Amino acid sequence: MKKFFYLFFVIIFLSCSENTPINNCFSGITMDVIIDITSPEFNVEPYNLLVPGGHSINYIAGRDILILNLNNNDFRVFDLQCPERDCSSPMTYDGLFIVCQCDGKLYNRIHGGAPEDGKGCSALMYFATPLSGNRLRISR
Repeated sequence: MKKFFYLFFVIIFLSCSENTPINNCFSGITMDVIIDITSPEFNVEPYNLLVPGGHSINYIAGRDILILNLNNNDFRVFDLQCPERDCSSPMTYDGLFIVCQCDGKLYNRIHGGAPEDGKGCSALMYFATPLSGNRLRISR
């Protein structure tokens, strides 16, 4: 009987999952907003969120946000706070990479904001859910 309880305890212990956030450099940051992508604030030159390949940089819910339109059905949304957190300048977007202005570190938008050098935290990526009527839910 002791072996049964021991085995049961081991199975339960091994099946427990860790509750660590995927990107613990940004723990505690939440967002849940719905935007209208046809709004002028998302389509002022040089930005155009309405076309595939277009992007927009905006201040949403107290955060500097980069929104990328991949193909009118898929969007990627990144926070422009440098993952290293010792930088007070928002990151920039050069068309391929998200760039930290303090150390020049590159984050790849295609690979979920992963650092190009493979070291440290990724850029914070939000969930982007297209809704009816040209609306987009941005959440985390």
